[in-house]
Amino acid sequence: MIRKFNSGSLWQEQRVFGSAHLSNPAEPADTALPTRSFAEGFGYVSTNASIVGTTPTDSLLRSWLGRAGFSVTAQPTLDEMIDELAADPDNTGIVFVEIESLGGITQTIEALLEIRKIAPAVTIVLLSEKATVSEFGTERLAICDATVKSPIGWKSLVEALEQAKTNNKIWQARRLS
Repeated sequence: MIRKFNSGSLWQEQRVFGSAHLSNPAEPADTALPTRSFAEGFGYVSTNASIVGTTPTDSLLRSWLGRAGFSVTAQPTLDEMIDELAADPDNTGIVFVEIESLGGITQTIEALLEIRKIAPAVTIVLLSEKATVSEFGTERLAICDATVKSPIGWKSLVEALEQAKTNNKIWQARRLS
């Protein structure tokens, strides 16, 4: 049976998948979830993903990213993420940054610009509780490829993975022109 999610609500989807899914992310909670790697399908060369900052839904996001084909690590600060990217910019495919836990956009903008400078091919998705809607346009390419309203839902995650990768290609083309 294939389930369709009309809502991007994390809490509604969490009820569908059940709390066992959260406590043991390696154990599939629902065979209707895709088995094909979204990471590869959307063109991510590196399937390593990092989550920077903390959110109340970290375990669910980590689980979903794992199900989408990513190996997930956590970085408590943007400075640590920058150090990791400076050492090996090709090792990470996507970075999710939880802005509010890091002090907001004004506290993170310089670090986001630095990530763009040292690792332009790394896709950056901002997670924000203060965002009114998810934003997948190209207006913020200097700092990120997409902004997703938290809490994130499965549908929003899939859209972010696809759109952010597309936007990152636009960012790279702009840099070279």
